[in-house]
Amino acid sequence: IKVWGRNFAWNNLIVQNCASGGIYTEFSTHNNPNANEDIRELLESKFSNIKTFNNNGNGWDYFGPHDSNIDFYISVLNKGWAFYSDGFCNGLTANDWNCWLNDNGYYFGGTVMMKQGISSGEKGIGIEFKDGIGSCKLMQVEIGGLDTGLILRGSSHFIDCKVQNQNDNGTCVKIDNL
Repeated sequence: IKVWGRNFAWNNLIVQNCASGGIYTEFSTHNNPNANEDIRELLESKFSNIKTFNNNGNGWDYFGPHDSNIDFYISVLNKGWAFYSDGFCNGLTANDWNCWLNDNGYYFGGTVMMKQGISSGEKGIGIEFKDGIGSCKLMQVEIGGLDTGLILRGSSHFIDCKVQNQNDNGTCVKIDNL
């Protein structure tokens, strides 16, 4: 699925066995809202109960829209990141996420607040923050069984998570350019 736009409302979506990545969303241009506009012109989106499974690429390439909520996201056995965000996607709220056995877990290229998330597997990276972002929050997050649990970059983050590593030569937390 590739969608370019804003103000999405998705519920109960399963994307599996795709030849490339599963989901690709990207923000579209937008003027500042005024009282004469339809509410459907607003940017913010709501995604709920989304699953990506066994795609030959990232489970979800997220390039917006910003200031959106993604609740109950599950990603399994994708040949890339479970969730990869970059570009104009600040202000993401992520609640109740679970990814396992993907090549990598979550890559955040914009400000995110995640509450109750899990990233686990047998290889790869659990969660990685892009250099230069700040003010991200991870609350009640568990990361485990990967080569590298958490790569932390940027500044002013709030991190409340359990990171455990089951690989003998792996790294639990890597702090880079703080």
